[in-house]
Amino acid sequence: MPHHALEIALTRPLAPAELRHAARVLPLAANRDTTRFMALVPAKTPGRSTKGCVVPAFTPTFVVDQKYSQARQFIGTVQASMATHPGWEGRGQPLHRESDESVVSKNRAVVCDSTFKPHTSTPPPVQCDEFPFARTKESGRQLGVTSGASCQQYMVTSLTIEGKQYLSLTWPGLNQGQMPAANAKCARASMPKNQNEGVGGDLGRRTVEWRLLEGDAYWVDAGQPVN
Repeated sequence: MPHHALEIALTRPLAPAELRHAARVLPLAANRDTTRFMALVPAKTPGRSTKGCVVPAFTPTFVVDQKYSQARQFIGTVQASMATHPGWEGRGQPLHRESDESVVSKNRAVVCDSTFKPHTSTPPPVQCDEFPFARTKESGRQLGVTSGASCQQYMVTSLTIEGKQYLSLTWPGLNQGQMPAANAKCARASMPKNQNEGVGGDLGRRTVEWRLLEGDAYWVDAGQPVN
């Protein structure tokens, strides 16, 4: 079967997890790097092989920036503790983009409903952070949740020692060695605004860069190992 040599130039470097995934999907040349690589792909129609080629579906990975450490830890803990491991490559299923703004608003209104109360120790301004994200088909509301009270509950707390502030992620039962409910369909956290909006802003920019459309899938890397 005729094949095409496909040169792929990226607008940003691939994260290690994305590069590993790409290598499993495409036969990459040995001299690949994180922004430019070559691959061989079969022609869709051998008789018209000069007209183009087929690029197998590629599921991108959204890497949560480590500078948003508390939001990153929140997402990673949810992925590890929830039975469905949402968005965790190798354990769960990818998330899928929800592009309908009215649906997104409804998702957020349910998960972050009136039962959410900012924790007194979370540095203000405080926001309700949710995972899976409101802009996904995996939002708790779309899985049948009617109130965020049934979600896993987290809070970022602060402690000042010798004038320096230290943040930590906690949840009910942590001091007793208990993990959040594995059968929960969603999670929410009392999160500093800069952490919540920082991650949301990054995801919005990646959505544009990757041209994610309604229902398109993506993984979320919050520090959990990829199997």
